[in-house]
This record gives sequence, structure tokens and C-alpha cells, in this order.
Amino acid sequence: MRAERGRTGLVVGIAITTLLLGVGNLVVWWPLWHHLRVDPGVVDAEVVRGHRQVPSDAVLGAVASASMMTDHPLHGDAAVLAARRILQGELVLPALPAVPIATAFSPSHLELGVPVQQVFLASLIVPDLLLRAYEYDPDPAFLAAATHYLRGFIAYEAGAWFPASLEFNAHAVANRAAVLARFWRHARSAADESLAHDVHLLAQRTAALLSAPAHFIAATNHGVMQNIALLQLAAAFPGLPGIEARRELALQRLDKQLPMYIAADGGVLEHSAGYHFHGVVLSGYVVRLLEAMGLPVPPRWQQAHEATRRVLAMMQRPDGSLPPVGNTYRYSWRLPALVEPDADGWSRRLQDRPSYTLTLPLSGQSIWWDREGPGGVGIQTAVPWGWFSQNGHARAQELSLLIWASGVDWSTNTGYWPNSDNDAARVVGWVGGNGPHVIGEAAQSRRHTTLLAQAEDTGLRLLDLERVTHEGPRVRRQIIQWRISCWIVLDSFEDPQRRPLRVLWTGAPETSQAAAGERAFVLHREGSPIGVSLAVEGAPGIEARPLRGSREPFGGWVAHDRRVSPAPAVDLRVPAGWALTTLALSSADSTTARRARMLRFNGPLEWTLQVPLPDDRSVTLTRRGAELAIDEPAGRRAIALAAPDAVSREVAAIERAGDSIRTEFPRFRPAIAERRQRSWMLAGAWFVTCAALVGRALRRRGFAPGRSGAAA
Repeated sequence: MRAERGRTGLVVGIAITTLLLGVGNLVVWWPLWHHLRVDPGVVDAEVVRGHRQVPSDAVLGAVASASMMTDHPLHGDAAVLAARRILQGELVLPALPAVPIATAFSPSHLELGVPVQQVFLASLIVPDLLLRAYEYDPDPAFLAAATHYLRGFIAYEAGAWFPASLEFNAHAVANRAAVLARFWRHARSAADESLAHDVHLLAQRTAALLSAPAHFIAATNHGVMQNIALLQLAAAFPGLPGIEARRELALQRLDKQLPMYIAADGGVLEHSAGYHFHGVVLSGYVVRLLEAMGLPVPPRWQQAHEATRRVLAMMQRPDGSLPPVGNTYRYSWRLPALVEPDADGWSRRLQDRPSYTLTLPLSGQSIWWDREGPGGVGIQTAVPWGWFSQNGHARAQELSLLIWASGVDWSTNTGYWPNSDNDAARVVGWVGGNGPHVIGEAAQSRRHTTLLAQAEDTGLRLLDLERVTHEGPRVRRQIIQWRISCWIVLDSFEDPQRRPLRVLWTGAPETSQAAAGERAFVLHREGSPIGVSLAVEGAPGIEARPLRGSREPFGGWVAHDRRVSPAPAVDLRVPAGWALTTLALSSADSTTARRARMLRFNGPLEWTLQVPLPDDRSVTLTRRGAELAIDEPAGRRAIALAAPDAVSREVAAIERAGDSIRTEFPRFRPAIAERRQRSWMLAGAWFVTCAALVGRALRRRGFAPGRSGAAA
């Protein structure tokens, strides 16, 4: 009887422990499961039949052209080549490793490759490429393979309990709308009832996911893409149940997003030239999709799109590249045809621009373009300083100086670092650019930068910027461009903790660097008609050491097309006071560096420096408060340093708009890794408890350690 009670107690104890394990896992995983569950509703067969005729192929084509996969602009022969590789069992995309793929969808596909490939795969890039190829070369094998793959994905997606990799990533879900429209355009006339129903089921489920408040990524471009995808679905499948209400919801949410996404000066507020381009594309999609549906375009979105285009036309270089501010890839950027039908005309206009100065005080950036520098080369100078900490793609790069001349980034930031690389988290911080910062300063510190003064006069441009960090450091950078070919950078700072200032000057990977004297270097690129020199001087104790491909200290790296390459860099350290850096264009074979010299420094408002001229003469620049005096061989002149209009109220309004929409749509975080960890902890606790119960039962039966027989 006693033994039977012991066995019963053991069974009950294990049962209770197992029940607690199940309840614990339910508590861990139920919120995620509930988050992913949406009721797509029922799509009536009559709706499906109607969509075989309406909308027109032209509307479906416009929807398909509004693809969110702007990082794989494969079309024409390139799409055909990629599609044939898919039929051979391999997905090959530019600058990414080839991955094995089959035309029969498998959930394992969602785990293939690096994160960006997983986003593409969850975005249905396989059928998308096959369909793009079919449009250019109507091989029935392409359409058949796309159909087969899509059938498998629809069946899997409808029954998936939990996400595989990035299956429910907002970018990926949003892009499915374009792929479904592209497929329906080519398949609707011949698709059987089962396939047609399945396509509509996925469209309806996608619309439900995109419109669910808990799925809305309100504060970044992902939320903009989600709303655009709802417009796409409303255009491509106008008979879906509730789709008109979802279209209106998208427009309402876009109206709330606009003030914190695109500034009144036309800058896209995501800390990046590349994401400014993305904002031009997305705002263009809003305009073009509403036009395709015959609906009025909200004037604010029309104006915002036109403003972003104007800025892009001044930000983009003649070769189509962009200054590597923030998360920006180093390649030629080309607007999609839906947004810019005349791509050749756009390119010609980039070649024909006169020199100009663009300053955007609200979004925080300046672009200087000089059509003809020494030797006839075009020169672009870019300086970013905007910081909106809660907006997308925030990186610590304020006050960076980027110089591009003759097709080379002579002074650059790291560019868009691949997320799969171990140092991705580091370059989000100050080592990702050449912005001045105190060592140990946090990338996400509370801070703001003010444009204190600017000036433009014959042969001179000037910016005076100060970044104030709430934790203590104040960093000031004054940038002077002299006679197009010389940049003088005066950095000064204060830090209550007395930490040194660091500036990491970096050149493009294709350049080489050589010493040219004390704290002086020259950069060359093979085949380039010009080179650049860099020389530094400053307060006592200043150091400038060359780096290339260094992990500790970190420096000398540039990302190019999702690959990281070593690059020449100069690691400048300033223990206190100030530093004066001179960057100057030189002849291709020059081995000497031009160096501006500080003659007097009594603070950032009182200084005198001497700038050498190419003909062995010099010019003296003297600042006294709001005036800059220039003494040059031709005589003396004085320039007033204009204090621009304050934009603090406008910046505060941007922040309030962001806070408001984030409060209205709090972000749900799947936290899958954390949930798995908790599940393993629960399993471990269950195992330990069960082992303890079994051990206790065995001891009661006389099997305690050291005894071999039953109890007397």
C-alpha cells in the first residue's frame, strides 16, 4: 500500500510539474501566437470571378511596379538570368552569396542566407524574379515555376503557427502585395478556381496583417510601406471584403506619419542619403497608386514627394551615387520607372547642373556642389547634422564631412554595414563616420546640433555647427571650403569628464595612403587625375596615426555592396582644446600636404589661421564673433557670418508627431530569442523537478545511495 501511494504521488507530482510546464510555455508563447493570428474573413467566389476582368492590366502593372524590394532592381536580361538559375536550383543576387533553392516552396527557404536574403525570401523574391523574367521573355516554364512556388507558400503561410525567420517582417509582408499583383496579372485568365481562391486568400490575409494596429510599425519607413501595400491591395483586388475601409485606414495613418517622416524642407528624416532615396520612392508610390485608382492625391503628400525629389536631384552625384551618410550603399541609385519614367533625362540633368549650395536646417544637412574644380573635376561636399533619435536608421554621424571628387570618396563614412557582420553594432556608433566625438560617448546619447552660422562669398563657404550632449560633452565643428579645392576643419570641444576627442578620417577602399610629414598624409587612386592630402595640427598632445583594416582600435573600414573592405584612415586624438585639419586636392603624383596653420586661438569665436595657396603665397582668415576677415594678396574683405533662423520649434513638432504616433501604435516586439530562452529554462526546471521527485521516490523505497537492498 505504501509503495502504491508512493507511485501515485510520483505520477501526480510529475503530472503537476508537466502541467506547470505547459502553462508556463503558454504564458511565454501565447502573446506571440495571438499577435500573429488574424481573421482574414471569407472571399466570395463572385469577387474572385470579378477580379478576372477588373482592374485593368495597366492598374495591376502599376501595383506590381511599386515593389518594396528596391535593393534588387533586377529586370530584363538580368531577371531572366536569375530566373534560369532558380530553375537550376540556385538563387543568385548581386553582391550576395548564392543559396540553393527549389521551385517547390519549403519553410527551410526562409532560413537561407544572410538576413537581407531572408527578408527577400520572405518577400517572395523567388516567384517575383520568375514573373519579372516571364514579362521580358515569356517562357511558360517561368510562369509555371512561379505558380508552383506560390501555391506552396500560400498553403504553408495559412497554417503556420509561429514565424520562420523573417516571415512576418513588416517589409516582407508589405512587398507581397506587389508580387501578388504581378502574379494575378499574368495568371488570372488561366488560373483554376482553387489557385484563384488561394491567391485571394493570401491577399486578404496580407491586408489583415497590414491593417492590424499591433502589426503597424508606425515610426519608420516600414510603416509607410505597410500603408502603401494596403493601397496596392485596394487597387489590385478592389472587391476584397473590407478593403475600402483598409484603404482609408492607410491614408489616415500616412497622414499621421508624414510630419515625422519627411521634413518641410524636403529631407527624409531617417539619417541616411540612401533612405532619403527610399523616401522619394515611397512618397512617389503613394502619389502614383492613388492616381492609378483615380483617387485624389492628398496635397501634403504631393508636396512632400516633389520636395524630396528636388533634394535628391541635388544630393545625387553625376554617376548616380549618393554621399555615404548613414545606411547608404556605394552604388549608382536609379529611381524606378513608376516614379521617374524618364530615367535617361534624370541622368542628363545630373550631368548638367551648375554649382550650388543646398542647406536644409530642419532635416539637418548641407550639400555643396562645384561643377568644375581643379582639372575640371566635379566636387561634392556633404555635411549631415540632423538627429531624430526615435526615427529609423539612427547612426551617430553628425558633423561628418564627406568629400567626393573625380568619382572618388576621398573623405567618407563607412556606408551601409552588413547586419550579418560582427561589427554591425559598432558602426552604428561614432566609429561609423568622421564626426568629432569624445571617446566613450554613447551612440544613443540625448543630444542636439545647432547650425550657429553659415556664410558664402567669393571662393568661400562656411558652416559653424555645435553638438550639445545632455550628458555633458559639447563639440563644435567649423568647416570652411576655400577656393573649391581646400577644406579647413576646426574642431573644438569641452567635456566635464576630460575625455579626449576622436575623429576617424577615412578614405575609399580603392585609395592608398602614404605619410607626407608630421601628422600629414596623401591619398591617391590609381588612374585618378587628382589626389588628396590631409594634414593635422592642434593643441599639445594631439596624435594622428594611420590605420587600415584595424579592429582595435577600430578604424579603416568601408562597406561596399554588403561587403566590408579595408580602407585608409587617420585616427585623430585630441586630449584637450582644438584640432585643425586641412584636406586639399592635389595632383595625382603629389607627395606633399597643404597645411593650414593656427596663428591664434582664443576659443571658437576668436581665432586666426593661415591657409597656403598653390603659388606659395597664403591667405589669412580671422574670426571675431560674427565676422570673418579675409586677408589675401588682392586685399582685405570682411564677411558677416549669418545666424540662420531657429528651427527648434519645428524640430520639437517633428518629435511630438513621432511621440504621438508611437503612443497610438505601441510596437509589439516578437522577442523570439528571449521566448526560446525562457522555454529552455522552463524545460530545465521541469527536468530538475522531475529528477528530484524520482530521487525522492527511490529513497523512500530503499534505493538511497550506498544501499543495495530494499528497506527492512
